[in-house]
Amino acid sequence: MKSVSYDHPPKAASVDRKVLQTVDSGLKSEHLVIIGSVDTSDASGVAINGNTAYVADGSGGLQVIDISDPESPRITGFVDTPGDASGVGITGNTVYVADGSGGLQVIDVSDPESPRVIGSLDTPDDALDVSIIGDEAYIACKSEGLQMADVSDPENPVIIGSVDTPGEASGLVITGNTAYVADGDGGLQAIDVSSTSETSALTVSVDTQGYVSDMVVMGDTAYIASGGLQIIDMSNPENPAVIGFADTPGSAQGLAVTGDTAYVADGYGGLQVIDVSNPENPAVIGFADTPGSAQGIAVTGNTAYVLCSSDPQISLQVADVSDPKSPVIIGSVITPNLYSAHDLAVMGNTVYLASEFDGLQMIDVSDPENPFIIGYADTPAGATGVAVMGNTAYVANTFAGLQVIDVSNPESPVVIGSTDTPGAAYGVAVIGSTAYIADRSGGLQVIDVSNPESPVIIGSADTPGKAWRVVVTGNTAYVTNEDGGITVINPVPAVVSPDPGSFLVESETRISLTLPAETAGNYTLRVHNGEESHELRGAVTFLDQEDYQKEERKKALIVAGRLSPGDSLWDNTRMCTNYAYRALQAQGYDEDRIYYLSTDRRSDPDGDGLTDDVDDTASLETLEYAIRAWAAEDTDELLIYMTDHGGEGTFHLSENDILNAEDLDRWLDQLQESTSVRIILIYDACMSGSFIKPLTPPEGKERIIITSSSPDQYAYFNNGGRLSFSYQFWASVFLNANLYDAFASGRDAIGTQYQTPYLDGDGDGIGYISERKDVPKSDKLAAKDILIGRGWIAASPPPSVGFVSQEQTLDSETSATIQAGDITALNKIVRVWAVITPPNHRYGPGDPVTDLPEITLEDPDGDGIYEGTWKGFYREGTYRIAVYAATRDASGTGMLYSAASETSVIQTAGSPAPAGDLDGDGETGMKDLVTALQVLSGAPGVIWYDYASAGTDVNGDNRVGTEEVFFVFGEMAE
Repeated sequence: MKSVSYDHPPKAASVDRKVLQTVDSGLKSEHLVIIGSVDTSDASGVAINGNTAYVADGSGGLQVIDISDPESPRITGFVDTPGDASGVGITGNTVYVADGSGGLQVIDVSDPESPRVIGSLDTPDDALDVSIIGDEAYIACKSEGLQMADVSDPENPVIIGSVDTPGEASGLVITGNTAYVADGDGGLQAIDVSSTSETSALTVSVDTQGYVSDMVVMGDTAYIASGGLQIIDMSNPENPAVIGFADTPGSAQGLAVTGDTAYVADGYGGLQVIDVSNPENPAVIGFADTPGSAQGIAVTGNTAYVLCSSDPQISLQVADVSDPKSPVIIGSVITPNLYSAHDLAVMGNTVYLASEFDGLQMIDVSDPENPFIIGYADTPAGATGVAVMGNTAYVANTFAGLQVIDVSNPESPVVIGSTDTPGAAYGVAVIGSTAYIADRSGGLQVIDVSNPESPVIIGSADTPGKAWRVVVTGNTAYVTNEDGGITVINPVPAVVSPDPGSFLVESETRISLTLPAETAGNYTLRVHNGEESHELRGAVTFLDQEDYQKEERKKALIVAGRLSPGDSLWDNTRMCTNYAYRALQAQGYDEDRIYYLSTDRRSDPDGDGLTDDVDDTASLETLEYAIRAWAAEDTDELLIYMTDHGGEGTFHLSENDILNAEDLDRWLDQLQESTSVRIILIYDACMSGSFIKPLTPPEGKERIIITSSSPDQYAYFNNGGRLSFSYQFWASVFLNANLYDAFASGRDAIGTQYQTPYLDGDGDGIGYISERKDVPKSDKLAAKDILIGRGWIAASPPPSVGFVSQEQTLDSETSATIQAGDITALNKIVRVWAVITPPNHRYGPGDPVTDLPEITLEDPDGDGIYEGTWKGFYREGTYRIAVYAATRDASGTGMLYSAASETSVIQTAGSPAPAGDLDGDGETGMKDLVTALQVLSGAPGVIWYDYASAGTDVNGDNRVGTEEVFFVFGEMAE
């Protein structure tokens, strides 16, 4: 994508945004007259479809207005959207609303009196305007510029690309391949959106003149049935080029190529024969008329088999092409298929026909003048593609995936195996013991069919469009996209079979193997045993020599600070730093390029059973050595991650060693003044933002500082440390190596109601906060292009929570039920819960928050609504509630958390909690007794944060002692 900008005028005309006005447009401009209107709340955008206007109405959501009588428009329906509706786009019966903080809302208006929300998309900033072109939505997204979303499935829109603009995008118009964005102080931005999809690093797309129906690849040349015959030079797979085109009278649907001749099933143009001996100037040399529309073709020797559709029948036409200039139809057979057949293949004297409604048909063509049907195999869904190897046919069967059929007896074929695919299987190719499926939204699926009775998916590759047909030659797959263009995937996923030289099963839990280095890029491994499989996404990265040398010059320093031997935060600190170690390893850092400082020398973060990962005890001396000596050798980039209790300009390395921000800055300055090292510092602790200004780099040096909180905020480490900025930052690094995205993931998960993470990317000593308009975007832009380590990006987002219960008000009642729903996630949801912050909740500086109360939200009836009740609303005031959902990360060992979805409960009349209620559940019982005994024994016990101030402390000494134990015993005895 590319963009240009234009200066904008200093002032824009104002309009009344609260009323829909209808104007008589038959008059000249100087005589325009308002002829009708209807009041709305805050009309900001409008789209018209026939006699209906759809108005984005600010806080009034979407208003549906009947304008069949323009002098008396009337509201017929509305939808209350979660944000402030400001822009609207429409296609068919679906309306897309740019809903401010509510992101993109997708609304079904097939019943204009009862429109309903059917989908939504969280956008990285307020959605202010939207335009719909085909299956893509273009969204003006305030500080996040232009966002592009795939809305081919309106219920599940997905962001596929973005362009960051210098100002704040508030409006847009799409003309052709250009988006014109009203960008606030950035003026007018013109952006080329001819290619919007983010694709795998292993894929290259080729634009074609239209819809691609079929494809043949021979050597370095691809032949495409798309508006005629297109010929593409693929000798440079990273830069394929259309070199020739032959127009045909009909619509090219099917294609076969033998030698220097191409045969095209050309719709109502019949059979077209094209000389391709000069690929830059192909020429039609012959044709044969066919009954109905020629849809597919296969050629063997001097015989062409043409699949034809003539409402309501399907027929197979047999043509003699021994003289390609004068092909002649010599035989035909009408099949029982009605309306739709998609593909055919020839093996020996049998033609195999994939019929959408009638499964797989077998036709005997041993006498080409008298072909006849000899058998068929029923398939569970529409058969759309077929390939035949020996006595086995492989059928792409739309929503039933791949069907494997034994055709050794063509009169009685038998389905012997199958496997479902994530999308809809439409095309199939088979090479050896591997089947390749063009799987629509599932992209390319690669299936091991060495055991035809138990086919197993062994790999996949995303495609930017909906995969329709696939051709495989060598290590390259060519996938046609239903919406136009082809995608080249190199290399295709391959099977590494057990081989003593390259593959060794060491035990029940460990295998080792040697992988062939085909092409630079990120590779996924799928391990399977014929019955089940497990995928390791992005497990291996192959780099070229230059990129490998750059990667080897990246180093990371991890520092786990500890306030004292009895540090209450230590378990959380150690968990976060160990998780950071694993995330860095996942992104390609080996142990020699990670320097780990901790007071716990027994940690084993990589899980290999050895305690050799911690390099030294955390102290001022070892930290100075790591920065000034270890990092100074053969290093281009140093990433530093620190976490502890924190304080104003301080970091507690250990009980006796406290690091000041000024000392750290001096060491970093000395490193950068003597080298060209780029420094990235991530610091998670209370008041960590106080480090930003002192760490301003020397002139001309690159230093990026990320802190989890502002200079005067405490940090949160709830849920055993997993609900913290650190944990979510590193969970994001596992799946998305982009530095800014990891920062944003941590920021959104922790929620600004708790703490405000900062990013100083341009080294000016001022932290970037996305909510503040006066902070320059240069901070964000500096971090957006930085990939951590090898740069593996899995594009697997964390879960999202669609809604939570509205604010509730209590009058002396002490319990309330919290609900959440519309939770979306790629992986299985493992937990939904709410974190509760009481009124006037305060902690002192340097004292991280670890014990906010939580309640689990459950969905026992499976209706998608999760709920839980908390009984501890005793104190008068507002309780802030953040709801989260969690799934497993790509490694299967960590968690991904949703951003905080917030609500509140207001208590208008406080009352004391029950005495002895140590866990805050509103009751005094066995759980409180166990907690008290744990505390007395020195074991970790979860004490309700508010147990003293809420009146639960039995003797008023603000601690748990024997009095609490005896009191709870007594309560239980009664």
